[in-house]
Amino acid sequence: MSETLQALVLRRRDLGENDVSLVLLTRERGRVDAVAKGARKAGSRLLSASQPLQLAEIELATGKKTAYITQAQPQSAFRGLRNDYDRLVHALSWAELVAGISTHDLIHEELFDLTLEGLQHLETHTQPTVALLWSEVSLLRAEGLLPSFENCLVCGTIIREDPAWMSATHGGYLCPAHESEDPYRILVGGRSLKALARLAELAEPPPQMKGAIDALALLTHFWANHFSSPLRARDSLLQMLYADETPTQGVQTNT
Repeated sequence: MSETLQALVLRRRDLGENDVSLVLLTRERGRVDAVAKGARKAGSRLLSASQPLQLAEIELATGKKTAYITQAQPQSAFRGLRNDYDRLVHALSWAELVAGISTHDLIHEELFDLTLEGLQHLETHTQPTVALLWSEVSLLRAEGLLPSFENCLVCGTIIREDPAWMSATHGGYLCPAHESEDPYRILVGGRSLKALARLAELAEPPPQMKGAIDALALLTHFWANHFSSPLRARDSLLQMLYADETPTQGVQTNT
């Protein structure tokens, strides 16, 4: 069986001598794992279409156990990301999250559109970290996973203290009266929580955001709690950002 799909390459892994294994996000089928045979050969028609962050129209043939890309027509390569190392690292972290949260063969057009919108913002925004934060908060909201950044999970009290307690396990802020209810709570910047709450109300990324790196580190705790596998692209991104800028607020574990 063969079908035509609009697909974005989220992840690529070399397979054998000339093939590549791809994780694709498609508009028509959700996440699809496929093999592009011979894609690493010089002159292969699948070479450009099998690169990470490549958007293409593909022909997918499904076998008994494996799906194969037989043809591909590239549509967008997001060259603004590929020509800027910082933006590329941000975009790969975004693709990693989408790959982890997407579901095999489950149609989710909102996720597909949000993923492309996130890449477009990462390509053009003056501050890619701010664009990534907005995209991630939008993704959490779309998946029904948006944490309670500003109101206590137990009693609804609005956050006033800084730093403040947060539960990645339960999904948000815990006021001083209830912070002991999660032994794995962590202490984070209260201003970062408030900034993320404001960000969740916006229809597009703001021009700038104070403490963006610390807010990204804070969100990492929620993602790490949701995924079972390591977030290697995210770790690389945070290492790069913290190497270039001293954080204004730390994140501390409860010891």
